[in-house]
Amino acid sequence: ANNHAVDQGPRGLQETLTYLEKSRLENVGSGRTLAEAWQPYIHRRDNLRIAVLAASTIANYPPMGRGSYFAYAPHQAMQTKLVAAVRKLRSDATIDFIVVTLHFGAEYLRWPNRDELALLRALDRAGVDVFIGHHPHVLRGIQVTQRMVAFWSLGNFLFNSGRRSTDDSGVAQVEFVKTPQGARRLEQMRFYPVRLLKGRATRPRLAKKRR
Repeated sequence: ANNHAVDQGPRGLQETLTYLEKSRLENVGSGRTLAEAWQPYIHRRDNLRIAVLAASTIANYPPMGRGSYFAYAPHQAMQTKLVAAVRKLRSDATIDFIVVTLHFGAEYLRWPNRDELALLRALDRAGVDVFIGHHPHVLRGIQVTQRMVAFWSLGNFLFNSGRRSTDDSGVAQVEFVKTPQGARRLEQMRFYPVRLLKGRATRPRLAKKRR
């Protein structure tokens, strides 16, 4: 789910969904119906069930339709819609962890504004374990609360905007742990810095320490 999801119109998103299905790649945040777009993806691994929600507060071409949708709501409406979706998942005793990936935030600003902070606090209270933000094109900070780790913005992993400030991005890694007694916790939270190398083809590479 992001503001470029329907840049190529309904047919473009439908073709994307078809290719994902043929490749057996999971999709979250878009679909052929609005309900499908808002449907969480449940990742199952060993004894874990991790729910992933994806949404966007930004849309380039509203409204959607004709079998082509992504999970979109304006920022203020997201305070209700996304938080309610998280609370519903948290009420499901079979869900161990909740991950939210949200396309939001003012472009090129390295710190969230008051409204963005309020949304993150609401998601934290609702029960999100990991939050991953994207859209500002630049890196933002990482915050750890009592419950949640928030990667405010991972920057541009593979997007050449022409600004040097957008060349830095990163990869987030979190280990989800569930003990035999049923206790759940996050461990080994890491951030790997990445820099876009430009030439004949723009490509991301792990950033190296400068000597």
